[in-house]
Amino acid sequence: MSFKAPHSLRDRAGMALLTVLVAMMLISLMLFEFQYTTMVERKLAFNELNQVQAHYLAKAGVRMGLLRLALYARLQKDPNVKSAASAVPVQTYLNLVWSLPMPPFPPAASSLEGLLKADKDAALTSLKQTQIEDGQYSYTIQSESNKINLNFLMDTRKDKGDPIDFVNPCPELFCYVGGLLVNLMEGFIRDSDDAFEEFGNLRPEEVVYNIMDWINSGNVSYAGVDKDAFYESQEPPFRAKRNRFYTVDELRLVRGVDENLFRKLKPYVTVYSYDGRLNINTMSREVLRTLDSNLPESALDEIIKHRNEIGSFPDVGSFVNYVGGTLGYSGFKEKFSNPDEFFTVGSESFLIESMGVIKKSASEIQRSMQVAVALVHANKAGQVVEGVANQADCVNKDSRNERFWDIRPGGRCLYRPANEEECKSKIAGTWDQENGQNCCRIKGQCVPLLGAKIGGSSPGSSSGSGSAATQKPEPNALKLLHWSES
Repeated sequence: MSFKAPHSLRDRAGMALLTVLVAMMLISLMLFEFQYTTMVERKLAFNELNQVQAHYLAKAGVRMGLLRLALYARLQKDPNVKSAASAVPVQTYLNLVWSLPMPPFPPAASSLEGLLKADKDAALTSLKQTQIEDGQYSYTIQSESNKINLNFLMDTRKDKGDPIDFVNPCPELFCYVGGLLVNLMEGFIRDSDDAFEEFGNLRPEEVVYNIMDWINSGNVSYAGVDKDAFYESQEPPFRAKRNRFYTVDELRLVRGVDENLFRKLKPYVTVYSYDGRLNINTMSREVLRTLDSNLPESALDEIIKHRNEIGSFPDVGSFVNYVGGTLGYSGFKEKFSNPDEFFTVGSESFLIESMGVIKKSASEIQRSMQVAVALVHANKAGQVVEGVANQADCVNKDSRNERFWDIRPGGRCLYRPANEEECKSKIAGTWDQENGQNCCRIKGQCVPLLGAKIGGSSPGSSSGSGSAATQKPEPNALKLLHWSES
């Protein structure tokens, strides 16, 4: 006789088994979801960590670039370097301080395979000391002083708050920067095999006016119409910026600048150069050609050939004298009778582009930084020179001609002013002249301005480069002009 369990018991056992299976399935799903969520959050956390590491690697590249520029600025002021300038082309070698390309750091271990064992071991030890395991940074430094600054088309003659909408600072495009841009675009047209196919009905003067409309305030364009009418008809609509360019890429938004013209202009224009002066020793042939439309191609060949032969022009006066005198283009010399206002022999504005990279097996995280800086003269006028207690040390040990002994009661060694405003506000002196040059008068003492000749010499002065009173003070600080990160 066989025993059979009642149906109710078998049903309950089956239900219990089903409940256990469902519970296990739910727990498995919950565990899977938890594991998946944890994995995603872990990847996000590691990705964020990699982004931070890449950021600091890019920042390290920027700091290395700034260090090289600070060294460059310091060497420019070194009296020993200046004394050697008459014998060797110092500026050519100084430029290598910032322009010499550097490989990514730290170098990949695979790049050490060709070294001798001792050198390889030393290099690997050094790599470990960097404590950078999975990343590299690389950076470049380029001069912006050999490019045309678009922001110098801003109308600085109109006082801030002036209710007048329309002031034409340049009715015949005689202004310097506008003329350079016109000459640059006309050069593109001349060099083109098919100008109409490449540029269409390009009118350089009109493009320059459109750029001026874009950055200057007011509602009326330089053509006398509503400056926003064209931009508001675009899709999506927008308005003229009425402020300076922050990046060169903004030029794409300006009326008349299509993609082809932008690509042509980009290598020769900037928005970062500090004072707009062009470096005669590094400017390209295309920019050199914009200085004077009367210079033929043969003259440009001679200028570049001569510059290569001598290494670099020692001062702006020698450049103008060579073009206007040696080459016989007297109009050039007349046009730039005060060349210090237009040119420089050294780079003073720079763009540092740095990239930090974190390499993983399946991905690569990148962060980039773009930093523009300028070598400027930090305002030290009127500050007491520390550690100098007497007049003899103040004057005799002043190799840079930047200080003077204040003869007023309680005599002190002070830094000299560079202009009238510093004379009055920092020195409490009066603006005066002595022996044909401006000075800051304190009682019976007329203090020469910073950069002016003292005893027949002037730091950085040059023959044919203007009067002593117009010499610009030497840079002694880095000024941040732009910082962006992506």
